[in-house]
Amino acid sequence: MKETRNRKDAKPPSRPDGEGLDLAGSILDGIGAEILAVDAAGRVTAWNRRIEERVCPGSEVIGKPFDVAAARMWDAAAARDVAEAMRTKALGSGEAVRFERLPCRCPDGRTLLYDAWINPLPGSAGGPGAVLMRIDLTDRYTSSDRSLRSAKASSLANLGASIAHEIRNPLNSISVHMQLLKEEIEGLGRKVGRDTLESVDMISEEIRRLNRIVDGFLKFSRMPAPDLKPGDLNHAARLAVKLLAAEAAGLGVSVEFKEGDIPQVLIDGDLIRQAIYNVVLNAVQACGGSGRVLMSTRKDRHSVAIEISDTGPGIPPAEREKVFDIFYSRKEGGTGLGLPIANRIVEEHGGRIAIGQGSAGGASFEIHLPLAGGS
Repeated sequence: MKETRNRKDAKPPSRPDGEGLDLAGSILDGIGAEILAVDAAGRVTAWNRRIEERVCPGSEVIGKPFDVAAARMWDAAAARDVAEAMRTKALGSGEAVRFERLPCRCPDGRTLLYDAWINPLPGSAGGPGAVLMRIDLTDRYTSSDRSLRSAKASSLANLGASIAHEIRNPLNSISVHMQLLKEEIEGLGRKVGRDTLESVDMISEEIRRLNRIVDGFLKFSRMPAPDLKPGDLNHAARLAVKLLAAEAAGLGVSVEFKEGDIPQVLIDGDLIRQAIYNVVLNAVQACGGSGRVLMSTRKDRHSVAIEISDTGPGIPPAEREKVFDIFYSRKEGGTGLGLPIANRIVEEHGGRIAIGQGSAGGASFEIHLPLAGGS
């Protein structure tokens, strides 16, 4: 893409004083970053072409308070933080400020991550204003996060797979002997108290739980490469919901699925169904014995998305980065493997899972899978 300063038909940016494109405007438009300027009163005075392309025309924000522009540029919490820093630090005390990983949800469903710098213009506090520059670093952060998570997962998988094998054999042996012991105890009739049988059942349940952990970990460490073929994501989601129906009903949780008009995508049907199942199961369990899980599919500009939201307590922003770590669980008795397995499957498909707050107040998970051919 050519720089706009080289385009003969490029129109000058909007300016409150009606002047044409000046040298400063040319410089701003020639920079690849998104840049704006404010005066000492905090009103927007400049809005370069790059930010026009990403956010909105300059005519909608120039001359207005910076808060108006910030609300267009970031999610609500991030916008408040940046506006406060502009007001109290850059304009109030002449301090430079830097932000990292500020989220902005786009109309097509993607969440972009920006670094931003605010610098007061030359002069002391209360001087001529400030300049804000932001750069989209989503790819860098996403790649870094995935690489780190992959490295951690790989090292844990290699270590854990051998440990799991060592644990599994004695667990199976113990399980068999516990069943034989229970049958012998039951054969003694009234000579054995109920407490003894309950203790045997409790031990057996703990053995089954350990087996579930071992099975889940082996599934994670031996994840096969996906066999990608054109497939119907709605069909995979329907099957996942069907498999969960009995468990959800038993917990008093309703699962509603609204199918969108979406194109086929390249998927491994079995693996994607497992990923959806794991995320929906997490949502069902998060509802705490009653509630509702809402699932829908849609087509975005670059992907097909499945959104799964629940009426549970939600996930604090500080913990959202941890939910895909192996063995991290916020549920009592949870294995901490369901979401890492789901995330690994989705990443193997070239997609990603975004976490946020749903419209019903609980957590929202969005599974994004790329459109075939990037169309």
